[in-house]
Amino acid sequence: MPRKQSSSTPERIDAASALPLAIIEHAFGKVLLGTLALGASPALALVVKVPSEPWCEPIGRWLEQFLDRVEVQTFTSGRRAAARAASDSLLSALGRGLSAIAVSAAPESTVSQDYHAAVDRYIEIDALQASVVRSVIAKVTGERAKDLKQSDLVGINIRQALAAIGAGGTATNCVSRLRRIRRRKAAPADLGTVPTLSKMPLVQPVREWVDALVEDIARLDAGRIGSGSIRFAALEGPPGTGKTMLAAALGKSVGWRFVQTSVQDWFNAGDGHLGAVTKACASFIDTLLEEDRAIGFIDELQSIPDRGRLEARGRDWWTPVVDGILIQIDRVRRSDKKVLLLGACNHYNLLDPALVRAGRLETRISVRPPSNVKEATQVVRFYLADKLSPKDIDAVANLAVGSTPAEIEALSHKAEAAARRDARNLELKDIIDILVPDAAGDPQQVLNLALHEAAHAVIAHVLGTPVHSVTIIPKGAAAGTTRVAVKSQSPTASEIEDAVVIFLAGRAADEVLGNGADAGAASDLAIASELLIDAREKWGLYGRLTASKLISGGRAEPDGPTLAVWLEQQLARLMARARQMVETNTPAVRALAHALVDRKTVHSEDVEAIITAGWHIDRGNPSPKPDRSLDPDATR
Repeated sequence: MPRKQSSSTPERIDAASALPLAIIEHAFGKVLLGTLALGASPALALVVKVPSEPWCEPIGRWLEQFLDRVEVQTFTSGRRAAARAASDSLLSALGRGLSAIAVSAAPESTVSQDYHAAVDRYIEIDALQASVVRSVIAKVTGERAKDLKQSDLVGINIRQALAAIGAGGTATNCVSRLRRIRRRKAAPADLGTVPTLSKMPLVQPVREWVDALVEDIARLDAGRIGSGSIRFAALEGPPGTGKTMLAAALGKSVGWRFVQTSVQDWFNAGDGHLGAVTKACASFIDTLLEEDRAIGFIDELQSIPDRGRLEARGRDWWTPVVDGILIQIDRVRRSDKKVLLLGACNHYNLLDPALVRAGRLETRISVRPPSNVKEATQVVRFYLADKLSPKDIDAVANLAVGSTPAEIEALSHKAEAAARRDARNLELKDIIDILVPDAAGDPQQVLNLALHEAAHAVIAHVLGTPVHSVTIIPKGAAAGTTRVAVKSQSPTASEIEDAVVIFLAGRAADEVLGNGADAGAASDLAIASELLIDAREKWGLYGRLTASKLISGGRAEPDGPTLAVWLEQQLARLMARARQMVETNTPAVRALAHALVDRKTVHSEDVEAIITAGWHIDRGNPSPKPDRSLDPDATR
């Protein structure tokens, strides 16, 4: 027989209260919430960063309702006067001994700096968590939603989740509604492994661009700006710097669908003829325009050639293709739909100017490998934070400057595999063994390489050229690398000769301090030769006012033996200068070389200190003063 319904049936829990409460408890923790609810002393100043502006009102309303001894203010973009008043209200509450909470999707730009200066703690709510939503569904319906996955919630904001759970009735219906919303507007499930923007290691210029773009997308979603205010962009940089992941993370973070393609995909879609290529491009644009909100990402833009560089026959074939692609981009802009177009390329200078003009992929964003220890630390921490100690991460970062995120990720996987083979945890030595494969090799060979690179760095320092880093870690065809600053975009003849001496200093060290010159200095000689030829033939810095004509490939045409004889004379003269400078500064070269043998990489902040110490101490003997001569009387 059916059980008789009790007259004291418990009141149904409201999703509008249960979900914000569960999200806040998950983010704050019950201890902090209890402290705030009691109004305990001392008062706290907090910032709660939510994923997007639709989250602000529900989270702020719950905090106001349940934390009656706390001043709560929500901040949205585009309301400067209201934001100033809200910040003042929070500061006033702190002055009265009350805790204060600012809720914003973009606190960096909406909350005043005066309040930021007083903040005790920042709390970030990334997105809906499946465990939190499952618990709320159970409270609201009395049933378990065991099959709800994290991928079902990608791109769903708190208002949509409230509607789905509140109207669901049963756990099954709640999950079905969430999945239906997910299918209609969220990013694909394969973004589950993509990080949010807040977790990505980004260099400062890229971080500033993406933060500003996220704010504009929030304004667009809120109806405060039109779609024409969102500028399309081209992400450029070497392979492996994370351009695709950046675009995908943007889609995941703002809740827009991410649709990816490449120019090569368009060619592979058919037989490679014009019709198939343009049809594939149009199909991609159709997919974007069918979405409510979408980010379209086009990889391998450099495969679309600059028509101005083509010969007549190639131009005739490519012009309709390029024109068709440009028409499709214009179609997106004219549609006034919420669509952001991003492209990616490895060689920005090869792009057709019409592709990157205003109104198309107009914003150039350079995505580069980490150029200093701070940037490298962020990338290494991203991949290895839970596997190495902070001290070991710092050590790896010192060796990884200049490596792309993809290279650092591959390094971490390879090192982990080595540790697994030995049935142990990852160690710093696993990373070092991969980065520096010759660490256990011939000590004399390692020292000779270190002397070569140290000479480049020391002579650059002596000549007033800042040294960014010097390393004996092999990369590509180079056994070691010395990175120096560019002193001038319009160099004089003296500055050209200084640069040549810096390039020749490695070979000079091979002769003076090592086992003699070898083929490893060939690239240095080639660059030194090219600099001198350009200075004479292109720039008129050696008495010739008429620049030589350029042949195919853009190289200056040597004008017979005269140029060859002159070049040999200049190289011989500057090589003698490089030898003399290496001999004079031998203690500094040796000091930096020994540091390289030990550390493998030395960065700018340490280079000068090591060189200075080397000038004063060489195994207990004082060294001569550094040679800073520029050979002013040398014949050019």
